[in-house]
Amino acid sequence: MRVSRSLLRGRAGTSGRRRSRVRRGLRALERQAHREFIQAALVARGGELVAVRAADGTLSALPARQSKFELERWLEHDGDARAAKDVAKAKGFSCDGVGCVARVKGVVLAVAHHPSAIGDDCARAHVLVLDVPRPKGCEGAGTVIDFFDIWRNGTHALYIEPGTEGAGPQIRVETVAALRGDRPWSKVPERKSAR
Repeated sequence: MRVSRSLLRGRAGTSGRRRSRVRRGLRALERQAHREFIQAALVARGGELVAVRAADGTLSALPARQSKFELERWLEHDGDARAAKDVAKAKGFSCDGVGCVARVKGVVLAVAHHPSAIGDDCARAHVLVLDVPRPKGCEGAGTVIDFFDIWRNGTHALYIEPGTEGAGPQIRVETVAALRGDRPWSKVPERKSAR
């Protein structure tokens, strides 16, 4: 859906704040028109900042230290006028003392905050987010994003697409490093081989 941006130009007496609200509204309309192409989840800050998209299309995030700036950029990109503190109330997550779980488009996304949760989450979750290095044996059928994946590749965006007949949903992961490419000023650190 193409939305004409001519509404934003040349209106005498239109304040910058009003234009900003119009831009956010236009982005929200575009987002609704292309909902299937929007990230289902975003992971950053070493696995501490995790946001999922609720059924209504808005983001819900886990509270993370010093993440206000990044979360505000995600909301701005979405055309969402809510404050970061309102989004970081984890309404889309079910949490206990050792971790949080969210269900997005039929996919279980788990965020383990304690080592006791990792074993169960490795076995059951489609997507597991760890703010620690991935332990040995946690190479299950699902997608595992650990501290070093985020350190190496930056923010991860997860897209969940319906699977073919008989298969579950397909999870596609895009990272900042993959989209940025190999540049002299942004070398991707190489993984050391195990001896």
